[in-house]
Amino acid sequence: MKLLVTVKRVIDYNVQIRVKSDGSGVEKQNVKMSMNPPDENAVEEALRIKESGKADEIIILTIGNDKAQETIRTALAMGADRGIHVKTEIDLEPLAISKIISKIADIKPDLVKDLFYVASSGFYSYDEVEDKNVYQEEIDNMILKYPEMAKGQVNDFFEGDKYPNWITQYEELQTHVGFARALISTTKNLVTLDDVHLKIDSLNIPIYTFWGEFDNVVVYDEFKDRLNKVFPNRKEFFITKSGHLPHMENQEEFEYIFFKYLSN
Repeated sequence: MKLLVTVKRVIDYNVQIRVKSDGSGVEKQNVKMSMNPPDENAVEEALRIKESGKADEIIILTIGNDKAQETIRTALAMGADRGIHVKTEIDLEPLAISKIISKIADIKPDLVKDLFYVASSGFYSYDEVEDKNVYQEEIDNMILKYPEMAKGQVNDFFEGDKYPNWITQYEELQTHVGFARALISTTKNLVTLDDVHLKIDSLNIPIYTFWGEFDNVVVYDEFKDRLNKVFPNRKEFFITKSGHLPHMENQEEFEYIFFKYLSN
């Protein structure tokens, strides 16, 4: 079995993010870049799966300019087997990236045998925002809500008191200049992904969806009809005693099901 892991080159998490003087984005010139930390976690998990004998090859996929190859080299140094670089000189929105990944799955079906969605928010319907600019007033208003937002992070869990550091980690993110702008920009660029999901469904590969039984962040009943439409033949699992992060809160139950189907 092959594992396809997508990775992204981003500003290093230790770097203080700065907004460009014209407000058009964040400053990337002469700034240290590295692999997105969650993607690094995904590579490490893929290596663990391979070491357990349940996979025989790890393939890294990244989308970006020539410097994005550094991210592939990092993953190869970690132990991945080979990489795929889709070259582009422009910053792509999530919808475009999803379509590229879907197309790769279409033209290289040997690379994608299964798809696993864990507490995905990608099944919501979003109204397109015409004005995607981020204004200082919006940033100021969000910063005022920072304390409330940080405390609300415990809602990710069914039993939030077991994760006291979760709030602290979010508060550290809030200290970065540009965090509010990035969050607002992300929200304004959310799009409905029905066409991408229908394309994936047409590939006729096994699809598995995982949800926390008590997820109050991604609320299943709010999009289940759309999910049934785009992925009618999926296998679906609700992990008990867990909220938005079932793979963390009930790791044993999640991994039992995950590896059961991953090894098929």
